Amino acid sequence: IAAIAGHLDARDPRSGATEASMFYVAYTQPGAARPLVFFFNGGPGSATVWLHLGSFAPRRIVTSAPSLAVPQPFQLVDNAETLVDVADLVFVDAVGTGYSTAVAPYRNSSFWSVDADAAVMRDFIARYVAVNQRQASPTFVFGESYGTTRAAVLAELMLAAGMRLDGVVLLSSVLDYNSNCDMFLPATQSCEGNLPSYGMVGAWFAKTQPVPS
Repeated sequence: IAAIAGHLDARDPRSGATEASMFYVAYTQPGAARPLVFFFNGGPGSATVWLHLGSFAPRRIVTSAPSLAVPQPFQLVDNAETLVDVADLVFVDAVGTGYSTAVAPYRNSSFWSVDADAAVMRDFIARYVAVNQRQASPTFVFGESYGTTRAAVLAELMLAAGMRLDGVVLLSSVLDYNSNCDMFLPATQSCEGNLPSYGMVGAWFAKTQPVPS
């Protein structure tokens, strides 16, 4: 397995101008037609370190879940659930998170909107595929939290640009912020319908936590 960490320019598909320097970590194996999965966290404002160290990379952090008492220094172990045996994995930070940053005359905030955020991620993926000659690879995007909103918009932009897209994976989906009853003040809708779910989560959390002595 080759592990590569670095920066790659995302470029405007019309003018060719560099928009941002995107930081990524890729785990690859020989074979230009191997499936390719692009991972990103959401937030918005979150780097992709959480998916990188907590999902499907070859190594992961031991979290001791559901316990909140995580011993330090954090232990890094082989990940039995890694997907690297079936796909090449690219973990990429959105602009303004982690080590990804806009390139002048752009600023990080130039990409802090729904459409601009998804568009620059599209441009990074297009550049990665071109530079690494991965046009033959089945291509997937994997988004978490706000990254699921990004993934939905990104999928449309990729298809509109004629790019290959074989699947979208959504983790902790947030596709309709208006459905979250406590997102806005004042609330736009009642939390009444959410109470059963909140109650189940609260009961599970109470059951899994140690009783104070």
